[in-house]
Amino acid sequence: MEINGFGSFIYGNPYRRAFIREADAQLAKRLERLEGAIGATTQPAETRDQLLRLRRQVVELRKALEANNQPVRLSRTFLFGSAPVAATATSAINLNLGATIPLTAATLESMEEVNTMATSFTPFGPNFTGASTTEATIGGIYDGSNGTATLTFRVTKGGTHGVSNIHVRVYDPAEVEIDFFNVKSSDPINMVYTLANGLTFTLGAGDAIQNDEFSIQVFDSVGSAVDPDKPFDGIRNQNPNFENGLSVTAGSFDVNGETITVLATDTINSILGKINSSNAGVTATFNSQTEKIMLTQNTLGSSPTIVLDNDSSGFLAATKLAAATVIPGTDRQIGPDDILSSIPQFASVINGSILINGESIAIDVGSDSLNDVLANINASAAGVTASLINGGQKISIVATSLTGQIILNGNGTGFFTASEITETTYNPTEGQLHRITRKGLTDRRSQQLTRSLREVANTLNPIFDEAKSAGSLGPSLIQLRANLKGAIVGSSGSKLDTDFGINFDFGMRTNTVFAFSRANQDQLTASLRRKPDAAHTLLFADNGLISRLLAVIQQAEQELNAALGLSGTFVDIFA
Repeated sequence: MEINGFGSFIYGNPYRRAFIREADAQLAKRLERLEGAIGATTQPAETRDQLLRLRRQVVELRKALEANNQPVRLSRTFLFGSAPVAATATSAINLNLGATIPLTAATLESMEEVNTMATSFTPFGPNFTGASTTEATIGGIYDGSNGTATLTFRVTKGGTHGVSNIHVRVYDPAEVEIDFFNVKSSDPINMVYTLANGLTFTLGAGDAIQNDEFSIQVFDSVGSAVDPDKPFDGIRNQNPNFENGLSVTAGSFDVNGETITVLATDTINSILGKINSSNAGVTATFNSQTEKIMLTQNTLGSSPTIVLDNDSSGFLAATKLAAATVIPGTDRQIGPDDILSSIPQFASVINGSILINGESIAIDVGSDSLNDVLANINASAAGVTASLINGGQKISIVATSLTGQIILNGNGTGFFTASEITETTYNPTEGQLHRITRKGLTDRRSQQLTRSLREVANTLNPIFDEAKSAGSLGPSLIQLRANLKGAIVGSSGSKLDTDFGINFDFGMRTNTVFAFSRANQDQLTASLRRKPDAAHTLLFADNGLISRLLAVIQQAEQELNAALGLSGTFVDIFA
């Protein structure tokens, strides 16, 4: 009753109830502030950019692991011994035959593509979409770090170039800022500003309107190409696009002693036209497929050549002709397509018929070439195949059956004597094969597996790189590191050491937890060739290291996708 009475006193009195409600509200606010403070120290806020960067790393590691998640054959089979060999008759020595080839001309070709860059971008002179009057020019060498994408340059602080400061920000297709530039009023007009991805841009005189923008396309797998019809002094979209650092100016160069004048307004094609109309005696062409220039001597044979020198314009260097080597022309030689009577080796052969396995093959030294004779042998019912081997210097006659003989008889023509083939009976050779199984992987598979694990190291180590994660160490990254470490060394370990090149260390040097050096790679490759069991057990056995890491990384990718609100279809494209 006393308790009930006390309760009635407390909760029955309206003033007491108001006091309790106020006290509860203050206590709740204090708890909320305390929980917020604790959360701020233990769970740092993560931005979408952090989650996106982490997801990129996770996807790269997942792909590297999946490339390794396949069975490994621990043995290889070799065949030793000899296979059966069909009866064969071959010239005892080289016949000193030439190659029957026509006259050809000397040529000189660019040593490589005029522009060898493996990446590209367009346009060189993009236009603002709005009313800005300043003109932008893009240059440099794109390093491919933004993939194939559209990059947008946006004026976030407008002004007159040279009068006020102008701010330009660069965004990727996801509207993630990848660069920022403060174009100061004191900067020279057309000052070059360099992006982190290797590209450059300049702004000409004029106004840059706030929020005005222009876009360019970058390609990480489409190479740059020179335009043979753009003038050497062309700027912006008239740029001929020579390889970075190379250009052509007014000057001249010599071709076979003939001076070719180069104007700044010339193009590659106009210069080639000047060469062709000169007395240099060569024909110059540009191949748009190979992106090379070819000079061809107009006179056939081994003597006429092509000489390029005295270049003051830079044209020969820019077109990769300066260090090119002339391929001499050739003079006609006597060979197996010439009639037998004109070939010194067969000058003693007379008309008649040779016998092979009793089959008669006619020979006319005044009309048949050596190749004609071989073709007639193959067309006969002799049951053999005749051909030229050893670079066209020996005649080989092989039975078409593994059990058949070859019986040769020159029949007075002297053909086999001239061919350095003995007239006799040739029998087949029997052979035996032995199958031997050896432990270990093939060289190719060992090297392939080592390269795949090197990619795992290259994608795993950045996740633990403190320098790269400074200022962005969120709970997702912390948890991922813990899960990966647990999958590799367990909950209490810090190292995993093997004697076959795979070692992990989560100690002081956490930025290279998987130190897969060249020596480690060679050690692993050698082990896989000779005794792969230990490496196979660690990496690929039931619940092996690869499958454990793959399970962790797949779970992390799912959680990051959920946190970012990405759909399955978008994830595939994004990856």
